[in-house]
Amino acid sequence: AECHLEAVFPSDFTSNYIPTVEDFENVYLEQSHKCKMLLLSNPNNPSGIIMSPSQLRPLLDWAKSHDLAVIVDEVFALSIFSSGTQFFSALDLIDHDDNVHVVYSCSKDLALSGFRVGCIFSRSQALMNSLQVLAVFENAAVPVQLAVEALLEDEDWFSNTWIPELRSRLAASWANAQARLEHHDIRLLTQPSAGHFCLLDLAPTLYVSSDSGAIASSWDQAFAQRLLTDAGILLTPGAPNMGTQRPGLFRLCHAGHDAQTIRTAIDRLASVLFNYKYR
Repeated sequence: AECHLEAVFPSDFTSNYIPTVEDFENVYLEQSHKCKMLLLSNPNNPSGIIMSPSQLRPLLDWAKSHDLAVIVDEVFALSIFSSGTQFFSALDLIDHDDNVHVVYSCSKDLALSGFRVGCIFSRSQALMNSLQVLAVFENAAVPVQLAVEALLEDEDWFSNTWIPELRSRLAASWANAQARLEHHDIRLLTQPSAGHFCLLDLAPTLYVSSDSGAIASSWDQAFAQRLLTDAGILLTPGAPNMGTQRPGLFRLCHAGHDAQTIRTAIDRLASVLFNYKYR
């Protein structure tokens, strides 16, 4: 069997980078009703935005109206650093819907990427029966399961020590990166509220048309290679790596290194952008 993924983007990029029901419907019609599943990421990777219930609920209803399965990736559910921002799981919005499945992993919120431990929440008995069969071949090692179990059973430490510290460090990391980006007048596509990254919009700085979707993949790849070669920094290009279909969008991870390293990387990015702009 072959699976084709079709990325959906907001028709209005001022809408905090969240596609609407109309955006999904247009793609659904373009694909001649061949879509079978809707994949969502909330909090979103790469933008770091969080969908509110009023934004997520219509998408779930739309998927149900077309008899689509929905998989919601909530791997960054606890990595929220924006003050006053609240995360609502898709599980909070559904009743007995068996077409919505939520996946989660310990890789991000618990910093256990090497453990390869995750879980799925679903009310579909058919799906759970299938996963039980696959689990014979896909189970995490018993020592790994025991280690994760021990972490999660200490609810006081997890809720009152780990999560506050995680969010505090992410907030400090983003404040450091944001200040440096603003210093160099490097534009964001949207303000992140969670996760380890932000989405930069370099098209205006580089005078690249945001409508030139046909060249997005080759242009982004070439500029990412130039950043790596000339400045020793690696940004994830929006196309083709994230299928953004418009040039100039790059993901910057601000939580992967110490504050000074991130500032130095942004300074180097600014230098390349300056030389490119006035070449």
